[in-house]
Formats: sequence, C-alpha cells, structure tokens
Amino acid sequence: MFLSVAGLEPGDTVLVEKGTKITIHADWSSHHTIQRVEIVQNGKVVARRDFPEGVTAGHIETEIVIEADGWIGARLGSSSRDSFNQPIWAHTSPVYVRGTGQQSEASVESARFYTDQIGEGMNWVKTKGRFYNDAQRKEVVDLFKQGQDWYRKLI
Repeated sequence: MFLSVAGLEPGDTVLVEKGTKITIHADWSSHHTIQRVEIVQNGKVVARRDFPEGVTAGHIETEIVIEADGWIGARLGSSSRDSFNQPIWAHTSPVYVRGTGQQSEASVESARFYTDQIGEGMNWVKTKGRFYNDAQRKEVVDLFKQGQDWYRKLI
C-alpha cells in the first residue's frame, strides 16, 4: 500500500494553513482480494471505497480541507485470510499535518484520556504501590506529574 498526501509520503510533514485543500492518493496491490480501502484523518474515515467482489489492485483519490493539525493514513481490509488464517489488512504510517495552529479533536480527546489515566496511575502509586521509602514514591509521583502536565498543555 502506498500513500501520498499533497505529494509527500508517510513520515513526512505537510505544512499548511487552516482551510487548505489537499489531495490524497492511495495505491495498493495484493495477492489476496481486498474489499475495503479507507483514507483516515486523525483516526476518522474521511474517504472509503468498497469492493464487494474483491480486487487485488487499485487506486483511491480524494481531496480534504485541513482544519487542524494531525495525521493522515490509509488502510485496507478484506474478508480473505492468509495461509495462517489471519485476516488481510494493512495500514500505512501517517503523513503528519502541521501549521494550522489548531489541535485536532482527536488530539484533545487523547490528551484528556492520558491525563486521566496518568491520574489513576498516580493514585495507585500513592495508595498501593510498594516502595523502599517515601522519597522513592515521591520520585515516581513527580515523574507521573510531569507526564500529566505535558498532556494538559495539549487540552
């Protein structure tokens, strides 16, 4: 599976202003049949093509307007199974999008999730964690707080 976002490949960063329209291309070739190909932006499907009969190669192209920083990837899926009886699927690495000055909704949701999870971890460390002394416990709690503060800045 190959992905191109505004002419750039996975691992690259597209620098755009908010409201910019960009073109996304995905190509694939597979020994097994593919029934679904999707373009994903920040975890949400923004374009999809279904192939009920299955295909072994193809292309999808779409344009989207960028409203926030984040990432874009492509994935495919199939009801076919490989020789190990595993479902056929693939997902590209992302092309990153920066420069809008806006955090994506997915980034904010993720930051809230990790802020909460770190808080739960800190509570466990404070109430149930086993340490040689209180200084060691404080050191771990301080590390958790640093991580929590970092995620809070993203909210």
